[in-house]
Amino acid sequence: VYARMHGDGKPYSKGYPNEILENWALKLKTWLKGQQPENAQCVSQKAPILRPREVYVYFDTASKKAAPTDAVNLLKILSRP
Repeated sequence: VYARMHGDGKPYSKGYPNEILENWALKLKTWLKGQQPENAQCVSQKAPILRPREVYVYFDTASKKAAPTDAVNLLKILSRP
């Protein structure tokens, strides 16, 4: 799974809000377990094969300086039990 984070506009001017990172963390954990999030936007209309997946997230927001911090904050959320 490849997620390219293009936060655009005022809500993302200082990086991703924690609420949005929490939502993405839930999606990522679902993919890692081999399931499909209900609200995932897929490139293909074909149903995905349900199996554990590798997940890659790339932050490319309007505020380039916030991207490393967004990545660290997402990792912190994902590392919670």
